[in-house]
Amino acid sequence: MFGAKGILGIYVDEDRLDYVHAVKKAGRVRLHSLADGVPAHGALLSGGAKGLEAFLRELPLTPHRRVAIALPRSLFFVREVEVPPVPMEDALDVVRNALPIHVHLSVDDIYWSVDLVRRRNKAIAATLVYVEKKVVDPVLAVLADTGYRESLQGLFPISFGLAAWLRSASSGPVGLVRRDQAMRELLAVDADGVVCSQLVDPLEGVWDRDGIHAWFRAQGGVPPDRIYDWSDASQLEPAMPPKFSADWPHPMVNLGTAAAWALIFHHRGLCVDGRAPQLPGLHPAKVVVPFLLFLAVTAWGVGAHVERRTTVLERHAARLMEETQKLEAELKPLEKNAQEMEQLKKLIEEADVFIKGRPRFYELLNDVAERVPEGTWISRFSYSAGKITASFRSPDSLKTLEGLRASPWLKDVKLQGSVNRGRDGKEMFTVVLEVK
Repeated sequence: MFGAKGILGIYVDEDRLDYVHAVKKAGRVRLHSLADGVPAHGALLSGGAKGLEAFLRELPLTPHRRVAIALPRSLFFVREVEVPPVPMEDALDVVRNALPIHVHLSVDDIYWSVDLVRRRNKAIAATLVYVEKKVVDPVLAVLADTGYRESLQGLFPISFGLAAWLRSASSGPVGLVRRDQAMRELLAVDADGVVCSQLVDPLEGVWDRDGIHAWFRAQGGVPPDRIYDWSDASQLEPAMPPKFSADWPHPMVNLGTAAAWALIFHHRGLCVDGRAPQLPGLHPAKVVVPFLLFLAVTAWGVGAHVERRTTVLERHAARLMEETQKLEAELKPLEKNAQEMEQLKKLIEEADVFIKGRPRFYELLNDVAERVPEGTWISRFSYSAGKITASFRSPDSLKTLEGLRASPWLKDVKLQGSVNRGRDGKEMFTVVLEVK
């Protein structure tokens, strides 16, 4: 069931447990078996928290399964709260601040939520629903122990599941009279979808037909022919239930259908389990999921384009590298020739300088010969960039250096290396002479 989301609707009271399981995929909802050997819907004779635990432990934990649990209406308290025409966020604050007024129990001892509806005339209808914690905590403990606590997306009186079912089965205001354990419930849903529920104790007397009709007219303008009677105790004429899909069990037989219907077609998210009430409107997933899908498709397209472009660039770079290597191979001989030409050019320039300054060299050498001690001679001589490197053999290196430094032709005289003495007793040394 890739891409499918499971929806498990459960109604549980002390004596029974009804369930219906469906999957929603590509906008279509259809019944689907819970597991091998477990049908898509059924009614169990074991109810309460123990019955719920036994039922859930037989099921495999499935990701993406949403759970809605409906409990008897008689366990809850329902109040209508007057709210001025303000934004929904402010309406929620109005209800929260009015809790001490409308709740007859300590706020610390209850779980509460509110069903907010923006009417067509822009007014806001607020239906406050609360229940004692000690009533719901055993159910929440079972969900936590069986691993279904995070899957819970609805916990409400069965009335709100039936209201969602009635609204989807027929348009316009509609009413229902039904049994709720030892009580009787009058359930009205007006044209704007506002739910109104009234419990009647048979021991206090049964309303007559006119009284019930008057109540439905006052609560939502429900005409007599739109009131469905599922109760033997009322004095209304029996009415046929709304048309319904043959695949789904009718709520008169299996109230799990109504519990599941609240998640499928009722988008106001009533969950009286201690969580913050959810404001009506577009569910974030309806925006976030398509947006993430769009980003994923876009990223895939961009990634594919980048990958193709990268492949083309890599091929182009490989061709350029190959051509570069060929050019380098062809240029190597030319580079060698260029180096040889550069060396030859340098030699020619030095020779040219030497030739142009040859008369001066003669004068310089004559001056050096006059200044060094007698018996001094030059064994090696080279010229480069205005400097003469000469190797001397002299009976006295110190006097030779002093004589050279006194020459007007020389700018600087530096001894290069050390002074050595030969077998003939003369000193051998090298001098760098910088010509003026």
